[in-house]
Amino acid sequence: MYLDVYFEEYGLVVEIDGAGHLWGLSGAADALRANQVVIDGDRVLRINVIGWRLDQEAFMD
Repeated sequence: MYLDVYFEEYGLVVEIDGAGHLWGLSGAADALRANQVVIDGDRVLRINVIGWRLDQEAFMD
C-alpha cells in the first residue's frame, strides 16, 4: 500500500490530498486505504492541498 508519509515511531500516516484525489473513484480508494491504516493500529492525518494553500495556519496549528 502506498502512503505519502509514514512516521512509524508515532503510528501516524500523513496523506496529502491534491486535486487528483477529487476525481473519479480516488475518494473511495483513499477511504479504503485510510480504513486499512486505522485497522492496522495507526492514525491518518489528511491535508487537503487547496485548503492548506488558502489557510496554512489552520492546517498546521
